[in-house]
Amino acid sequence: MKFGLLLTAGTHAVEQTRAAEAQGFDSVFYADSPVLFGDPYVTMAAAAVQTTRVTVGVAVTNPLTRSAPVTATCIAALNAFAPRRIVLGL
Repeated sequence: MKFGLLLTAGTHAVEQTRAAEAQGFDSVFYADSPVLFGDPYVTMAAAAVQTTRVTVGVAVTNPLTRSAPVTATCIAALNAFAPRRIVLGL
């Protein structure tokens, strides 16, 4: 069985992600709500370089507010920081 968390992107998300990894969680997902929280892709980048094992991802991104080519480019760039640890929910 695998366990994951849903966090809001922003100020404390990277610290919370490191703590989740230390506690044995397998994944951490960030909500994509740019009006309410920080940007999940920026948070994923910071978390990816400060963790070694945990999978990080966007819980659900909105294809109406984020274009497909830009989203694909973001995910591909993030994969360079953390190969095989980046996931995307649509």
